[in-house]
Amino acid sequence: MAEHRTTYQLLADIYGYQPSHPWFYRRSGRVMPLRTILEHTKETGYLGYRAEDIRKASAGGNREAKLLELRDAVCVELKRDILRFREIRRKFMGLSRAGETDSDRYIDLCTDMSLKHNHIYNGFAHLISIDGLSFQPSLF
Repeated sequence: MAEHRTTYQLLADIYGYQPSHPWFYRRSGRVMPLRTILEHTKETGYLGYRAEDIRKASAGGNREAKLLELRDAVCVELKRDILRFREIRRKFMGLSRAGETDSDRYIDLCTDMSLKHNHIYNGFAHLISIDGLSFQPSLF
């Protein structure tokens, strides 16, 4: 029976790098859709760099308030990262269509894409971690 390979592993087989690395964008000219980043985050079970903060918030007193505060902060960061991701993607695709893939500007955008990808990947991981805990967000 063949082992299950993630989309990112298959992309690394083709391009030599995963979307977390600038050379993926340089070699492929592709940008990962947000849905694919989210699916990959779920598939890997990655908890994000705030995993310890989330664990502490879920274990202490005033648990729900701390988790909601942390979730709100993560949402603000994630929204900002997604807006910037879309802006970078627009510029990246424009240069790609214009055939300017050897320009310094394009190479810088490859780095920007990988950094924003990683920020979004972490943001999704944090939300998945927080939302996976049993607590009731306030409706008011």
